[in-house]
Amino acid sequence: MLLRPQHAPAFRARRTQNCLVLGLTYAAMYMARYNFGFANKALSDAYGWSKTQVGAIISAATLLYGISALFNGPLADPRTSPANMAPCGKPMMVTRCPVSTS
Repeated sequence: MLLRPQHAPAFRARRTQNCLVLGLTYAAMYMARYNFGFANKALSDAYGWSKTQVGAIISAATLLYGISALFNGPLADPRTSPANMAPCGKPMMVTRCPVSTS
């Protein structure tokens, strides 16, 4: 039988903090990315942007996202096994703050 590692309370607290910050940052990025189309009209009216300018912003953001995926994918994929994501992912799935499972 495998024994679970015993981590220090400071480590568990820092791991929880990291999971919260990264999770909220990732959620904010997705909310901004998917809701930009919804906010187009209000942003255009507030800043006087034309449809061409808004289209250029959306195109640039999509292009940069795609380019970053080319570089970030190979870096992140080997480290994102289910076992590595479980301490943060399981609690988030039940809409709680991530807490240590060890």
